This record gives sequence, C-alpha cells and structure tokens, in this order.
Amino acid sequence: MPAALYYGDTQGWQMWRECALLIPMLSTALLVVAVFSRDWSRLTTHTTLWSEVLIDDFWGLWQWSSVMTSASSTVRLSFDYNWCNRDDTTDQCHLLVLARALAVATVALEVAAVLGMLIVECRTAYRAGFSAEYACMALTTSHLICAILMLVVWSSVQDELRAQDLTSGRSKIHFGFSWWFFLVSAVSTVMTNFCVIKELAHKSAYRSISPPGKTDLRSRNVR
Repeated sequence: MPAALYYGDTQGWQMWRECALLIPMLSTALLVVAVFSRDWSRLTTHTTLWSEVLIDDFWGLWQWSSVMTSASSTVRLSFDYNWCNRDDTTDQCHLLVLARALAVATVALEVAAVLGMLIVECRTAYRAGFSAEYACMALTTSHLICAILMLVVWSSVQDELRAQDLTSGRSKIHFGFSWWFFLVSAVSTVMTNFCVIKELAHKSAYRSISPPGKTDLRSRNVR
C-alpha cells in the first residue's frame, strides 16, 4: 500500500470521525439549555437573553441544594419554584432532578473524553497502548447510554403526567428533546465506530506490509 494512499485514506476517516464527535457535543449544549430552563416562553422572546435565563436557572439549582437539609415542606416549595411546574408532584420533580443530573453527567463525560483524547496523543500514552480512536468510541458509546437513560426518565415523566391529565407544553418539549438527543447519539455512535473501524483497518493493513522498525513511526506520524 503506497504511503500517500495510506495517509490520505486514514486522514479522511479521521476527519469523518472528528466531525461525528461534534454532533453529540452540539446536541448536548442544546439539551442542557432545554433541561435547565424553567420557562420556555422566556427563551422565545427577543427581550430576554439566553445567558440571563441560564444564570437564573442555575441560581435556582443552587437555592434548591441549599434547602435540602430543611423541613420537607421547604423542600417541596423549593421543588415547586426552582424545578417543576406548580401542579407537578414530588415524584415528577425527582424525575426532573434525575434528568438534569444526566445532562450534567453527559457534559462531564464529554470533558473527560476530550481530556483523554488529548492525553493519549502524547508519546508516553501511545507507547503504553492507548489510542485516541478507542477514546472516541468510548465517548460516543457513553453518549448513547446517557441518551437511553434520558429517554427512559422522560418517558416516565410523560406517563405520570398523562395519568393525571397534567401534560404541559414544557414536558412535551423535554420529551421531544430526549428523543432527538437519543437519535443524534445513536447516529453519531454508528458513524464514529464505523470511521474508527475503517481507520484501524487501514493502519493494520499498512503495518502488515511496512518494513520492520518503521511501523510505529509511520502510525505515530499519521495522527
């Protein structure tokens, strides 16, 4: 296999792999905005900045955490004001807390995966057997797991709201976002894993025909 062909094919699949990683990251940003917003009407008006809404909602999160040691009635009022609609039950609020925790966990997974991919690019980690390709596969697979959990949580929310005839516009939007996040994560996982498999196949084919002593150097330079 000519070196030029190897470099071109491998870098092409690497470019597609990196593009596939951007998809769930952008969707996560929208998911965080959706899950942490209490009032969607404020997001659709031209007089309110999204940053103000997010700051207000994260401040509500801090207020909620500060009263967890208080009486249950105080916690209930805090749930009503900071997390849920006025007619939501405590169980629905707990599910909403879980959904927001999953959104935060997804962001934490992204940060950890990006840092991991930066670390494995160094020579020491490369010699130890780590690979950025596998870090990409781990990131998208973690995304898919979080998306499935998010979908399960919001399915439970919707079922409980339907049972009590309390389905709200905001819960429908959140449920729609969870479906969209799941589909985006599934597509991104398939795309990334396919690109990684093709990329590793090209590297394996080159190693099988490269002269002894040049395999590691070639495979390291192509990254």
